[in-house]
Amino acid sequence: MRCHTCDTEIPTGRSDCPTCYTPAGQPAVLPDVRTYSVRGLGLAAGGAVAVALLADAALLLLWPLAGARLIRSTQSSVDGDPIEALAVESRLDAVEGLLSLVQLGTRLAAIALVIVWFYRARANLDAFAGSVPELRTGWAIGGWFVPFANLVIPFRVMADIARASLFRNSTPRLVWVWWLPFLVYYWGGQAVYRYDLWQYDELPLLLTAKDFATWVEYYEQALVRNLPILAAGVLAAVVFILLVVRVSRAQHARMARGTQTGPVMPGMAMPATWPAPQE
Repeated sequence: MRCHTCDTEIPTGRSDCPTCYTPAGQPAVLPDVRTYSVRGLGLAAGGAVAVALLADAALLLLWPLAGARLIRSTQSSVDGDPIEALAVESRLDAVEGLLSLVQLGTRLAAIALVIVWFYRARANLDAFAGSVPELRTGWAIGGWFVPFANLVIPFRVMADIARASLFRNSTPRLVWVWWLPFLVYYWGGQAVYRYDLWQYDELPLLLTAKDFATWVEYYEQALVRNLPILAAGVLAAVVFILLVVRVSRAQHARMARGTQTGPVMPGMAMPATWPAPQE
């Protein structure tokens, strides 16, 4: 008997496929179980993640460099004038606020698309014969919002998705390579952000040469603190996009197995074609 999912010959006496673990005689996609298109959504989610990362880079890297340069360029114009000093600080705050809004908007868009992709990719597992996910579909959404549990649940959902979609009996290494840097990027970024706010509140008014030097030092140190955070974010984003592409391609290839031969259970005839994934 050949497997209906990957066309591997199933050895006599074995109850499932040695390649994809589909039970012998079961179809690649179970009938009457809704499936979802994830390929286009996955590309959109990956693109949104990349754009959000660029916005983060502008705030974490370019802004400290630009801030230090602006401080140096305005030192001679302030010359001990408190009104002009306040005006310089206001300009700095305005530009940083604008960059923060851009960062927030791109992050929200990326989060929305990623969560929808998670939900659809996890829901598709219910239609894949032989798939045994550890967590229910609802955790693909709720797992991101439960405090402390969100340190683990999204990883476990992705592990379920990757194992079932890529025919693995253990969690692929790529899932670990995505999640661990993501935790560094997100939670480390939160810690650095709070520390930067505390340091910013301690900065003096721009009146003397020493005050300007303190501000320049603040931006230079912020740049150094942000570098490892952004590096972790780049690694997490690249691996996540790679996972999304591989999983989406594998799921669509499985759902494209249009005809099946052989019954799901003795005496139960299978339909000749399978429903297309829902948009």
